[in-house]
Amino acid sequence: MRKRYLYIFLFFLAFGLNAQSVAFKKQLDSIHKLRKLSEDYELNLETRINYAKQAVVLSRKTDVDSIILNSNNDLAWVYTEDIKYFEASKKILYKSLKLANKSKDSFNLAYINRLLGYIHQVAGEKNDSAYYYYYNALKYFKNASFSKMGKHKISQANIYNNIANLQKAEQDYLGSQTTII
Repeated sequence: MRKRYLYIFLFFLAFGLNAQSVAFKKQLDSIHKLRKLSEDYELNLETRINYAKQAVVLSRKTDVDSIILNSNNDLAWVYTEDIKYFEASKKILYKSLKLANKSKDSFNLAYINRLLGYIHQVAGEKNDSAYYYYYNALKYFKNASFSKMGKHKISQANIYNNIANLQKAEQDYLGSQTTII
């Protein structure tokens, strides 16, 4: 008799877990679709920002750090397309930096630091802040296993180029030449 109840219980448990799994997959699909729309350069910036914000809201509902981080980073990336959104982008990236540090996510740490360096450089703020974030990004790129892949090597090269441009702007011509080589 107990076996029968056990089987019935297990059946309903498995059925309930499957239903949750399907709902979660639908939510992930929606998040990915919204992220893709936020990257569509045929749409105007305001529309793309709106899609990225919707992805962030849905991501927070999953309560999964990596999903939240990726959606936040996508929103911050879209914000970098107009200097008037740089402060909003930095605010998001600082929160993401804390979350990535907490989860020891070297991939996101590298890209968040790279983007913060870029924002500080383009905004014409203190160059030492740009150096700081670029240096941290390179540190994560050098120590991470993903850095061996081709597209990440291009990111590293871009960081070195940006550092060389900062050095040139500071009239450190020798340092600029050394960095770029």
